[in-house]
Amino acid sequence: MVGLNDKVKGYIRLIRLHSIIASGLAPILGACGTFIVMKDGWMITQDELILLGNLFLVGMMVHIFGQTLNEYVDRKIDGANPELADKPLVSGVA
Repeated sequence: MVGLNDKVKGYIRLIRLHSIIASGLAPILGACGTFIVMKDGWMITQDELILLGNLFLVGMMVHIFGQTLNEYVDRKIDGANPELADKPLVSGVA
């Protein structure tokens, strides 16, 4: 039986939480570059700040989707390799 603590740890490993910030920042950096090219100065308005926050959330969601899809597609191959038997989807934790 898998406990709740193990399940949460499995999901954190599944979505690769350690790299989610970088994936969330990618669309923000692109949008900031666009703002700088399109207007003079570095000041960001409140509306643009809300847009950047939404872009950060979208980047994080795309990261989670991509990492989960990658693990799902690779689960049979990973299951055949004893070194990868502790991965969340292979072990049944997530």
